[in-house]
Amino acid sequence: MQCKKYEMLPLIDKDLEETIPPLYPQDGNPTKIIYTRFYLHNWSWYVMEYSKLQRLCFGIVDGLEIEYGCFTIDELESIGASRDYEFKPIKIKDKNYERVA
Repeated sequence: MQCKKYEMLPLIDKDLEETIPPLYPQDGNPTKIIYTRFYLHNWSWYVMEYSKLQRLCFGIVDGLEIEYGCFTIDELESIGASRDYEFKPIKIKDKNYERVA
């Protein structure tokens, strides 16, 4: 269950905006970094890159299947997604989504 103190916080705040790299710098790297996670029910969106101007994220979408994709903060807000404020950045291996120790 999510704590009440997080309910009014934005999905992306200034600190997170400054932490997540812009679109494309991880493209082609065999190891990628996931910076944050949003969730709603059994769906999760993992953010690897972010465009502040477009409020567009690139990352992994874990819903009906697991795949790379783009999604917007506006979309996530409109469906009532929440941010996992306990999530710590992790490294993953390309394609198989395995966590790197």
